[in-house]
Amino acid sequence: MEKHCDYLGQLTPPFITSFSEDDDNLPMWNTYGANGLGVAIGIEKVSFKERFTEWSCCSYTEKYFKWFVHRYVEEIYDLISYDESKGWKLDGALIFNQLNSLLSSLKHNAYEYEKEWRLIQSLSKTGDSKEIKYQEVNGLLKPYIEHAFEKSILKEIVIGPCANLDLAKQSLSDLLEQKGFTTKEGDDHYLNLRGSEVPFRQI
Repeated sequence: MEKHCDYLGQLTPPFITSFSEDDDNLPMWNTYGANGLGVAIGIEKVSFKERFTEWSCCSYTEKYFKWFVHRYVEEIYDLISYDESKGWKLDGALIFNQLNSLLSSLKHNAYEYEKEWRLIQSLSKTGDSKEIKYQEVNGLLKPYIEHAFEKSILKEIVIGPCANLDLAKQSLSDLLEQKGFTTKEGDDHYLNLRGSEVPFRQI
């Protein structure tokens, strides 16, 4: 059986939750938004960044990748020393979790239009409080973790271009009220609800 390596045997492979700076993008409605029948949920980035420290912007350039490798090699070099009695040694610990996060933020430039940000987290195998759950994806079990955050981070819902806008707005408004939100501007827990401006045609 093929084995997957992790960092010092202490951390799981990274769990990645993806977000985008673009709230109304046709290729993304096609790929991630149920062919325009889904919704895009808008969050307040500043509050989200304060809540989660493992928050990283994706990079799509070769220049950034080379800069990252150079920086990490420099870090390793600075930690290595030689002692006449003990020989070579490593002064301190490498920041494997940071390496994990940065490597998981590099992406092919063909996907630059996604303007992606990622929440990247590896769990400790020896006592992390988060529970790893599983869901079926294309006949395989896929592990995932859940993140909790305050309701105030949610700011907007954009309805996909193929949805029945009036009906979708009404049903979503009813659901949001059940969850403690309101679509009336100026009220507490206000959440902006609007339709996509992207022209979408299915052939």
